[in-house]
This record gives sequence, C-alpha cells and structure tokens, in this order.
Amino acid sequence: MKLLRQQAGLTLIELLAVIIIASLLGILLMNVLFTSNKQYNTQVSEAANLNELSFITKELTKDFRQSSAIEIGQQTVKFSKATYVYNTGNLKRNTSEYATKLKTFCIASTNSNFQTADCSKITVPTKKNEQGIYIYIENMDGRKVETTLFTRGGS
Repeated sequence: MKLLRQQAGLTLIELLAVIIIASLLGILLMNVLFTSNKQYNTQVSEAANLNELSFITKELTKDFRQSSAIEIGQQTVKFSKATYVYNTGNLKRNTSEYATKLKTFCIASTNSNFQTADCSKITVPTKKNEQGIYIYIENMDGRKVETTLFTRGGS
C-alpha cells in the first residue's frame, strides 16, 4: 500500500482540467482567426469595389480630356473615342461589358440640362460660366465616387 501512495503522476481530475483549459484556449484562438479572416475578406471586397469605381472614373476623365465633343443622352454618353451605355446596373464601353452591379450612373453637363436618367435622383452642381461634366457613380454596396471635370483652356 505504501508503494502506491508514493508514486508521482496526474490524477484524472488534473488531466480533465488541462484538457478543458486547452480546449477553451483553442476555441478562443479559432474565434480570433475566423474574425480576422472575415474582416480581411470584407476589406478586400470594399477595396475592390472602390478600385472599380476609381478605374471607371479615371477612364471617363481620360475620354473627356481627349474629346472635342460630348453628347449626353438618357442612357448614353458619347465622347470622341468612346461611347458609354448604362442599362439597369450594367455599364458598357464601346459595346464591351465594362462594369456591373452599379446602382447609379450619372453624367451631367455643368452648364446645361443635358444629363443621364439617373441624375434625377441626385442634386447636380451647376456652373453656368464653365463647360464641363459632373460624374456620380454608386455601386450596389453604397460605395460612391463623384467628381466634376472642366474643359481645359489653352490653344
């Protein structure tokens, strides 16, 4: 009997306590990993949406700067080298699919009443003395980009 009492080792209670503590730490670690992964995916998605909107705005700016004439219709905007057609959330540039999942696509003249159909949903700034266009683009996630471009003077 004396030999059994002097043996060193873990009891069943101590072993269960270690397993429970290790399990709780594992659950906590997994929760932190899943939460950070979800946050990362959300930020990547938001950045991609904003990049798409920024890219569209840059292309519109480039086409505007290179154009000598601009025609703005209800669903079309014609520049010298490109024609943009907006129809129910989809934007085409020169008949190629350019962007999808757009909620609002507004291009309006700053000194006249020419504007696309979506411009009726927002307040368009006007400048009677300067010729240019106002651009407002919003995607389905509520991200938006807006800018006003004016023609450059010079010879």
